[in-house]
Amino acid sequence: MNPQEREQARNPESRAGASRNMRELIETLERQAALANELADVLAAQRGAVAANDVMGLESSIVAVHRVILTLAETHRRRKTLEEALGVDSTKPLDPLEPVVGTPPPPALAEARARLRRAAQQTAREAAINDTVLRRAVEAGETFLQELFSSVADPDPVYHAPDRKTDATPSAGMLLNRRV
Repeated sequence: MNPQEREQARNPESRAGASRNMRELIETLERQAALANELADVLAAQRGAVAANDVMGLESSIVAVHRVILTLAETHRRRKTLEEALGVDSTKPLDPLEPVVGTPPPPALAEARARLRRAAQQTAREAAINDTVLRRAVEAGETFLQELFSSVADPDPVYHAPDRKTDATPSAGMLLNRRV
């Protein structure tokens, strides 16, 4: 028996607290999975806005991505706090949770982990697609602007003085007397 198990066996409040933390951890994992799915949906909508040349849709998707990422970061902090309360090394993935807790965790934990993993993989795929689409859109825009503002003949990089007349007529001025 590890020290945590001994403490839990002696103290029913500790067992209740661990059980509550486990439920909260499962809820937090479910929340993270839902947010990851929402982020994947927003990324798909962002691609649609780029394809439709919808500037307002693109801007609103950028705001939505930012909002979901901030919420995900907050949920991640909550998850790390719960893991530490359960005695889990929060720098490692959730897979080694069973040996640390001592008892087999509830099946809901494994299901929540699996949902989060699937949602994270889907979101990573959507982000990779968006990365490619947005990079190509930027390159196409830069090429368009380059062609738009470039001249047919490039200007001469060296200043040349204007050509001078070389005809045989004298270049002296004429004097006119306009008196009558």
